[in-house]
Amino acid sequence: MRTARRVRACAAVSSLRRRCKITARLSWITAGTPKFLPKGISPPSGTPLFGPARCSGTFPASGTPCWTGILLSPLPPTDPKSSMRWIYISPHLDDAIFSAGGLMYEQSAAGHVVEVWTLFSGLPSGESVSPLAADIQSQWGFRSADETVRSRRDEDRRAVEIVGARATHFDFSDCIYRSGSNGGWLYSDTFAPPHPDDDGLFARLTDSIARRLRPDDILLCPLAIGSHVDHVLARRAAERLGWFLLYYADIPYLLENPSALDPIENSMRSETKAISKKGLAAWQDSAAAYASQIPMEFDNKRKLRKAIARYGKPGIRLWSLP
Repeated sequence: MRTARRVRACAAVSSLRRRCKITARLSWITAGTPKFLPKGISPPSGTPLFGPARCSGTFPASGTPCWTGILLSPLPPTDPKSSMRWIYISPHLDDAIFSAGGLMYEQSAAGHVVEVWTLFSGLPSGESVSPLAADIQSQWGFRSADETVRSRRDEDRRAVEIVGARATHFDFSDCIYRSGSNGGWLYSDTFAPPHPDDDGLFARLTDSIARRLRPDDILLCPLAIGSHVDHVLARRAAERLGWFLLYYADIPYLLENPSALDPIENSMRSETKAISKKGLAAWQDSAAAYASQIPMEFDNKRKLRKAIARYGKPGIRLWSLP
């Protein structure tokens, strides 16, 4: 790149070094939006370095021989909202909205780009399903795997649109549809530990997420409260990225077992985000768009709205590692 030039961080990045201690060692500074190369970075992504969670505010020691991979632009900086995205990793077609739909509304209303990436939303490859899948599909009111996934994708698009977000559906199969190397079904219980045949799955999930990420993205993933196998895999995949993560609590699982937060309170820090009346109403409306899921998860719409109001009125808590 002809505009690229090599500089020492302590000599050429004075505006940044007044804010953050630079611990990375990289070679190039190039024209463009501030971002970081994917390897050899501490922290591993550009956006978190500028936030309070990762910026120590420490001036680097004089003469520190470090290179930074920040991209310096000769043009006026762009509006952060135009490049930064709030990305919610959702295991299934409802999890992120049930858990944080009100926050999505507030972010979208403030002009931010908000996206929901659902990992386990792929269309099944065949017509045969496991006894577990057949039972769950019946409870949801569907007759086939294809009808189930297509209908749930439609519900998700409507729900996400209500809070002003965008939906992206990945092609990985829900655990109830996954089979192993011997052709047998992997799960007879959705809350079982990950099957050994799924060992490579979270790595493929990570790679698929990484290909879509941009350096300024802010990534949120589930805490995996309740230990649903797909939630566990979603969290592992996100953590494998080496990206700064914010975590949301899994609803309705947290409502069923509030004490599940006890070990998290002792190992992570949290911040509460206020939700307006409009945000709460939009959250309730978007959650209600998952009509097939309401009987199993909340019994009826009235209880769904009540549960979200009870959880969301104090604000939505997000967690991060210290």
